[in-house]
Amino acid sequence: MQNTKKIMVFTCLILFLFFGRAFAAENKYDVVHSNGSVTQEVAPDTAFVSMGVVTRGKTAEEARAANAAVMEEVVSSLGVFGISGDEVKTTGYYLRPEYSDYAKGKRVITGYTLTYNLSVTIDDVDKVGAVIDSMFAAGANTFNGVTFTVSNRKAIERELLALALVNAREKAAAVAS
Repeated sequence: MQNTKKIMVFTCLILFLFFGRAFAAENKYDVVHSNGSVTQEVAPDTAFVSMGVVTRGKTAEEARAANAAVMEEVVSSLGVFGISGDEVKTTGYYLRPEYSDYAKGKRVITGYTLTYNLSVTIDDVDKVGAVIDSMFAAGANTFNGVTFTVSNRKAIERELLALALVNAREKAAAVAS
């Protein structure tokens, strides 16, 4: 029985070596893999400014009304720069109760804080500083940052992919010759 197993293993090994070489002989071409890359720095042409207004009131309605009045001035101040309502988006609206220390074993609400955040799209990055100054002058009291980007990102990516393909072909041709 043990001899039979040895003969079968040996036979399988012989067949594997024979057919393995036969399959290897069929492949007459070598394969060349090539990667292409392109890097390009692009100046931003669009900015997203994130700012907001925080107000407090004894009631939620008082905090909301105060915030709405200030936010109306902030949004109105953007018109000077040609920024329309489509370029102003609400990114957050939060109402948080404020509590006093424990009085007679329970927390007591003493007022409310309302935070209203906006993202403003600015198509002329040279105006970013002036827009921020204008929003602060109109009553905004929180600044959450600026993000710069390019408006035609997809077109730039397609152009760079085409250049990377040319780069990869050049590398493959150099290796293949």
